[in-house]
Amino acid sequence: MTLSKDIDLLLIGGIGNGKSALGNTILRRKAFISESGLDAVTRRVSCEVSEYNGHIIKVVDCPGVEYKCHWTEKSFDSVVNALKDAITINPRGYPAFILVVRYGGRFTDEDQDVIDFLKNIFGDSFVKDFCILVLTCGDLFNWEVESEGFQDWCNKQQGHFKELVKECCNRVVLFDNRTKDTSTQDAQLNALITVVDNLRWREKRYTNE
Repeated sequence: MTLSKDIDLLLIGGIGNGKSALGNTILRRKAFISESGLDAVTRRVSCEVSEYNGHIIKVVDCPGVEYKCHWTEKSFDSVVNALKDAITINPRGYPAFILVVRYGGRFTDEDQDVIDFLKNIFGDSFVKDFCILVLTCGDLFNWEVESEGFQDWCNKQQGHFKELVKECCNRVVLFDNRTKDTSTQDAQLNALITVVDNLRWREKRYTNE
């Protein structure tokens, strides 16, 4: 089997984890509105496409999921509808979901609630079957953890984060969205594409069917 050059990715995760900035880094251009802070910037589903190294990469960015303590009926319904819209606008489905988590903070019970909420939308097995965990703030990681490799760091984590890495079958990639160094930009995007391609070989996509 020869893999298609088309790669469709859906960005999901909590508010303030850098989803839109990650989308821009993957697309190698400022396609999505991105700002620092813990408030939601993405208000609706957005879709952008770029070409990289022979690949046609489609990135769909969704509104982030708030912590449960901040939910209102309106905000809950809005996010549910947006996540469903993200599946509808790409009928051929997604070989991978990019689950975005920010490096530098504890992975709390509230963060786990976000994962559980997403499972209620996409199904209990979607993390295991389709998710790639991307940690943003790679610049902070490289500054704080100078003497340790990223995979070694992941292996030492405990609690909810350890369980999430295990559930993702160790599909974890570190991204620095701030770097201007093209070799670093290439290396992290190539690492992500390699993990995506390993999923694409299964010829299995998440659709709403």
